[in-house]
Formats: sequence, structure tokens, C-alpha cells
Amino acid sequence: MWQEPVAGLLTALDVAAVYAVLPLRRKRLLLAVWTGLLHMAFPVAGFVAGGAAAELMAGLGVYLSALMLILLGIHMMLSEEGADVKMPPHLLAALLSIDSFSVSVSFGMLQLDMVRFILSAGISAFVLSCATLYVRGSVALLGGRKLRVAGGIGLAFMGIVPLIS
Repeated sequence: MWQEPVAGLLTALDVAAVYAVLPLRRKRLLLAVWTGLLHMAFPVAGFVAGGAAAELMAGLGVYLSALMLILLGIHMMLSEEGADVKMPPHLLAALLSIDSFSVSVSFGMLQLDMVRFILSAGISAFVLSCATLYVRGSVALLGGRKLRVAGGIGLAFMGIVPLIS
């Protein structure tokens, strides 16, 4: 019950991390809308792929999805990626939303609630995008590196939980 909303929020943290360091002044609302929508579209495909993979690998699905989440969390913590601010908003949002596909594959394999995750990922991405793009300069906490590390630790933790339960 708690896993889907938490995962949606953690998936959106990397968006806030990138947007916190980009000097964007125009089309911020459009960028936030695209980011929120794409954070809902990519997971649909991921859940379908994850559900199909879980059926194929029945017993191994939990372990594979846990491993994927742990590796995604480590990757998020170690990445130093930036983005070209001259990209159109829809392309920048798409690049930042691709990771929600891989996370949702893991959750599809775990047979979590797709609708709850998709809604939480999209709403979290939109809210965090707006907050980061409009409040960026006045909040010191929005350091991109800190948000990536927090999101990475959260995803890795969510990968470990099924292994120990």
C-alpha cells in the first residue's frame, strides 16, 4: 500500500535534482506538465513489460526486480548527469522520465498497483518540477546532488525490502 506512492515520489526526485541546477526562465510550466505526463506514460509500458517478465520468470521475478532497484538506486546516487538547457521542453522532460520506465518494470515484476504508482509518479513529478523550477533560488535544500543521493538510497532500500521479508 505504501510502496507505490513512495516509489512515485522517489522516481520524481531526480527530476527536481536536474531542474534545480538548470537556469530555466521560460516555459517552466510547460516543462513541468510534460514531465508529469511522461512520468505517467513511461511506467505504463514498464508495468506491462515487468508483468510479462514476472510471468516468464515466476520465482526469480522478486529477486531480479530487487536487484534492478538496487542498481538503479546506486546509479542515481553516482550519476553526475546534466542536460542541455537549449532542448525543447518535451525532449528534456522525456529524457528525465525514461528512468521511470525501468523503475516501473521492477514494480510490474513485483505485481504492485500500477494505477497508484502511475498517479503518484506523475503528480510527484509535476509538483516537484513546479516547486524546483519556481522556487529554486530561494531554497538551499534543493541541491541536485543531495536529491539524487536521497532518491538513490530510497530506491535501493525498496529493492532490499522484498529480499529480507
